[in-house]
Amino acid sequence: QYMSIMHLPVIDFGAFAPGTDLREAIVDHPSEYSLVAVYEKDGEQRDFSANELPDSSWSFIGSKTRLVSAARAATVRDFSFIDLSTDEDFAGKILADTGYVGILAMESLATADESRVDKVNELYDFCNACGIPFYAATASSDELVTLWKKRTGAEYPIYWADDVMLKTMVRANPGFVLVHDGRVAGKWNMADIPSTENIGSAAQFVAASKGVVSAMRGWRFWLLLFALPLAFVLFVDMFASEKKVAEAPAQKENE
Repeated sequence: QYMSIMHLPVIDFGAFAPGTDLREAIVDHPSEYSLVAVYEKDGEQRDFSANELPDSSWSFIGSKTRLVSAARAATVRDFSFIDLSTDEDFAGKILADTGYVGILAMESLATADESRVDKVNELYDFCNACGIPFYAATASSDELVTLWKKRTGAEYPIYWADDVMLKTMVRANPGFVLVHDGRVAGKWNMADIPSTENIGSAAQFVAASKGVVSAMRGWRFWLLLFALPLAFVLFVDMFASEKKVAEAPAQKENE
């Protein structure tokens, strides 16, 4: 619980989990049907597609539709990053970019962790140096955006985005999401952002970000988490049992 609150959830069940194809996730998929022909021969009826019709020994009975795939709603809703001064939406540019794109999600500037301001500014400078487009987004008002820039010295533009979408994107305020060719390459609480002083590319940044949270996602952590307490309980139980057995003769003599 501590790691999920102070860093990120150990297992990400959200719509922006690493590896998610955002170009696919924002699309509603209607049900798909195919038309099949029904033929009969020797009392047996079979369905045939238009490309695999039977020979003349089969008699045509009729046609029907077959469900190929059921409708699937988009898993990501309201994916937009709007410049309120021009009403321009940058979501299309983010998804069309075949390289790396950085997204700083600050759902609420009123409650954003200002202790991470230096890391945010350093991250912005790193993205500029590496040629990585950087989009900061919040659901806060223009007044709070102005106040945030004044208090933090932020030089990056801050766009408007839906608060629910930002909360779904990353469970941190602020949090950072790295997108590569339309897919979520990684996401971090700002507490887990490594120093970018000696990092020269987005790939190196991802590699350097392997920290405590990443270790918790591995099987070794969970093995130790359960094995060590179990071993301790077994040891105490065994010690108590041996002590009880050793004390049993003395108790009988007293009786």
